Amino acid sequence: MLLELLPHSNTGSSYRGKYYQMKDIVDIGAEWAIIKKGSDADIQEFKDKKKSESEEIMTHGAFCKTRERDQSILKRQQNREMREPRRNEIVTRCHSWRERRRIVEHRQAVAGNLIKDYYATSDIPSAFRLRSWNLFKTEPFRAIIDLPNGVTVTAAEFQPAMDALPDLVSNTARETQSILLQRMINGGATNINYPITPSDFGKLELATSTFFCESSSNDDGLPVCGGDDMDSHRCYTFPAPATRYQCLSYGHRTSSEVVALLAAANLDPNTTADQMDQLDLRFHSPSLPDKLHRLAMSWRDAAFYARNFDQLEPNSWEVLSPEDTAAIKQKEKANTGDLRLRFRCNICIHSDWIRRPDVENHLRGRHQIIDHSDPTTEFEPHSKIPPHPVIFSQTEESSASLTV
Repeated sequence: MLLELLPHSNTGSSYRGKYYQMKDIVDIGAEWAIIKKGSDADIQEFKDKKKSESEEIMTHGAFCKTRERDQSILKRQQNREMREPRRNEIVTRCHSWRERRRIVEHRQAVAGNLIKDYYATSDIPSAFRLRSWNLFKTEPFRAIIDLPNGVTVTAAEFQPAMDALPDLVSNTARETQSILLQRMINGGATNINYPITPSDFGKLELATSTFFCESSSNDDGLPVCGGDDMDSHRCYTFPAPATRYQCLSYGHRTSSEVVALLAAANLDPNTTADQMDQLDLRFHSPSLPDKLHRLAMSWRDAAFYARNFDQLEPNSWEVLSPEDTAAIKQKEKANTGDLRLRFRCNICIHSDWIRRPDVENHLRGRHQIIDHSDPTTEFEPHSKIPPHPVIFSQTEESSASLTV
């Protein structure tokens, strides 16, 4: 009887019957224990009051439930109505972005071909030229590349940018070379005029213009010499203000070492780094301590040791004879412990520089080439990173010649 006076729910663990809150049952039980002792009128008044409260609660609950359901249905309808336009907007925007990227890449390709054709006849060293991706960021090229999608862009539209290209490239090249020459002056170089003039720019190509990278371990401590070496140096970026060149410092002591090497080899003091790389001589210094005096090394390695040892006189160095040099190069080729990144696969379309111990593994894993008689023939050696110095035998040491 009392349960009929309480609000209930038709939903429970079994989804059938009526469900009441325990608190309501306890409360009405306590009230009934008092009311039942009263008159019949009091009992009827109590029942009518509880029944009225229960009906009000049930009515409100049904309203809330209906309202909640109606709100949920309305929200789903609104979301459904918003979803399709929103989806269409997103799809349209994605298509626009994809189309924009394709258009920009096409315009950059057109500009890149024009820049490549210009550089084919330019007398500015490649090391000091603005790269295409940097030129794309300059105002003359950006004004064309950033045109709306609907505008047709051909090579003719880039003519104003191409007209401005010579000044852009030459100004950046002058700035770049002036910064490096100023570093040489600050480092103690005496063969650079001050103030710097364009006639000094060619001195950056000399073997005696030795720089060292202070932030990269990829050079194995070897000097960065010549425009091509600077061009391939990973820390060397264009265009850049002076602060970006902090990674390269001029080594005056090493420059004096290279002067001694040139004198020992009877070469002109103005020999370029590229010429030294092409000669590919092998030096050794009998006065170096420990086993270092038995090392046969390239001119770049010899310059490296100048940072730690005083070997600045021509008579401190000997140049190995062509016969001895050939024998040393065979030992260098067979040195599987050379850990310098100086081999790049000729078979792969895109290949990174790898170390000598990885050569056989690369051929075996990538190209299924096993038992190659000379695996290094399938690789391009790095022109600016020489083989690791090797120790030549006592017989070879005693036959070392002072002439090239």
